[in-house]
Amino acid sequence: MRGMNSETVDLVYLDPPFKKQKPFKSKMTARTEDRLLEYLRICEGYTDSFGVKHKPRDKEFANQALEYIASLRNDKQEIIMQFNDAWDLDGTKSSQLEKLKADRVDIYNLISAIPDSDTKAYMIFMGVRILEMHRVLKKTGTLYLHCDYEVNSYIRILLDLIFGRDNLRNEIVWSYNAGGASDKFFARKHDTIYFYTKSTNENHTFNVLREPYATLGADNIKGMHPDGRMLQAVWPISKIANRSNKERIGYPTQKPLALLERIIKVSSNENDIVFDPFAGCATAVDAAYNLNRQWVACDLSLMSVILLRLRLEGPGLLDKRYPYKYTETEAPIRNDIKQQIDYSYEGIAKRVDVRKLYGAEIYTRQNGRCVISKRRINFKAGDIDHIIPLADGGSNDMENLQFISTEEHRNKTARENSNCTVPQTGAWDSF
Repeated sequence: MRGMNSETVDLVYLDPPFKKQKPFKSKMTARTEDRLLEYLRICEGYTDSFGVKHKPRDKEFANQALEYIASLRNDKQEIIMQFNDAWDLDGTKSSQLEKLKADRVDIYNLISAIPDSDTKAYMIFMGVRILEMHRVLKKTGTLYLHCDYEVNSYIRILLDLIFGRDNLRNEIVWSYNAGGASDKFFARKHDTIYFYTKSTNENHTFNVLREPYATLGADNIKGMHPDGRMLQAVWPISKIANRSNKERIGYPTQKPLALLERIIKVSSNENDIVFDPFAGCATAVDAAYNLNRQWVACDLSLMSVILLRLRLEGPGLLDKRYPYKYTETEAPIRNDIKQQIDYSYEGIAKRVDVRKLYGAEIYTRQNGRCVISKRRINFKAGDIDHIIPLADGGSNDMENLQFISTEEHRNKTARENSNCTVPQTGAWDSF
């Protein structure tokens, strides 16, 4: 995403992990496995029953995919697809938190206020990514974010901060019947899809779709639109639960094509660019391709790449055969800015506005006194300073920050520049 130019995408659909605090595993269906192995055989090159040799389509990819698939087989030789949806702060990259400190203090403060550490870790992960989604969306663009009851309240606030509260167009309820029930609470038979636009004006794409009255249990009503009722914000679309369903891959959190096709039909036009940053089993890409949209997708898993190529280029899951030719391209490099942003830990740390982030708290801790002169001074007459400079490995954490008068700050900087030793300051509780 960092290589994509700003304002280049018409529609973003993201179906990220839901923060279930557990791993997800499921078995690839036999039908999908058969078609996948057939596709990889073609990529590898083969001799058919008539003795005709077929040139390799992509031998390097085939070898890599076959090796990866072999590593996923269990004792029964079944292909097990999995991903981990458990979160903790120890596994969160410190640079992500520093990026939020540097770029969006309001989001950092929101996440800091979350009481449990696992949700905090998840929201750091989501915060930096949704900011990038907002950046790459065109001004007329639209975002759909898929989540459920686990964190939808936090996600809604995060989206309000990034996109603006007035740009929430709908909270869509995707309802379904699959799954079990409980004798302790109502059955959770729905997900939430937040629909935001990038700008408050009405120039975003919204193609009106209608559903026949017959599907609603009624015939056409006199005086009503002949094509049926406009779609409402509750979407009853079946999950892919039936094992005989041709769409079913066996991917743990696979979404139905009907759901993605509806989103893409409503909020994009032919040749628009659809972006899925959590591609998974490539349902959004498949839907975009079917509807003559351009697409961009990314995912951490090689399985996602394999399934994407199978669905578009291989003997597809809906009886399509080789409609698409995959070509390898280099990752994009941004050319919409004069200087590339330094995303290293050090580069991000230099952008942190420590005065805005920590100034009031540090001033209060020091009882309004300069750490060097010990004199009480007005907050506006002082500066927040690093005890150990960033250049010497110091951090932007509060433990490495102090409040000093502007005069003492100027003197300290002059001493540092002339390689003089700066006296050590005392602990916070000495003030």
